[in-house]
Amino acid sequence: MEQLYDQLKSSYAQVFRGLPLISQRGRMVGEIDLLAVNESTIDVFEVKCSFRPVKARKQLNKIIKLFGADINKEVNTWFYCGEAAKILKI
Repeated sequence: MEQLYDQLKSSYAQVFRGLPLISQRGRMVGEIDLLAVNESTIDVFEVKCSFRPVKARKQLNKIIKLFGADINKEVNTWFYCGEAAKILKI
């Protein structure tokens, strides 16, 4: 994750690591690995050690549902495979 963070930090206004994902009931339901913010976009990155985009897609869909429609920015989701050092848009 540190390698991806270092790669992203100069391309975004803000990059956050390890943000807790809280449900509407106040329960922690997961964690956002990396959240990168620019003026008009929010990019959410799910980081896995091995190539498992199916699991990442499920987690990213949960994150998008919790964001809701209240955000005035485009939200993009990405999968990062640490083993291959590759980024895949989900």
